[in-house]
Amino acid sequence: MAFSWTACHAALRPHRAAVHVYAESKSDRKSTGLLRSALKGSPKGSNLTAISLANRLKDLGITQEPEIRRIVDIMTNPNSLYGTKSGRQPVNPYARNVSVNEVDQVVGYLTEEVGFSNSSVQQLVQSFPQILCYSVDERLRLLVDYLVESVGIPQDDVRAILLKRPTLFGLQKGQLEQMLGFLLNNGTPMEDIIAMLETSL
Repeated sequence: MAFSWTACHAALRPHRAAVHVYAESKSDRKSTGLLRSALKGSPKGSNLTAISLANRLKDLGITQEPEIRRIVDIMTNPNSLYGTKSGRQPVNPYARNVSVNEVDQVVGYLTEEVGFSNSSVQQLVQSFPQILCYSVDERLRLLVDYLVESVGIPQDDVRAILLKRPTLFGLQKGQLEQMLGFLLNNGTPMEDIIAMLETSL
């Protein structure tokens, strides 16, 4: 059963107050029942995932409930339409029940290895929630290492590029190699490559 944000709204509040949810459908009413169980200490399935992720996002400094709902929906709902230009295409093919441990791995990599500040990680997550669904070893580290070690972009500049264009995290290393290979083979100055990464590539 898909998780209902209508039912989850009250769960994101800091106290176990009575849940006042207007269930507009049978699915919403069922989700409300699961939510009541969660608030009593017996959360289930996707409810537990959403509540755990919401709490972790609060730890990152993201406290507005509508924003938390948007981010969690993009992370966990393959059919999420948040942020789509057409309103029809899902924005995150990697959406799934992401665990808090997976989030911690991504956040730890970004802060401890890449050198992003906590506020920068918050900015990245809000700009591109999909980043929390990616594997550190199979995507994020490969992409950053390629930019630093193969392309030769200083790590400080890589951080600045990714803050401006966090969607670059959505590329596979091979895609980035294709995009930059032509420029590198033709002797494009590094400052031009950086400018293109920040704006157009």
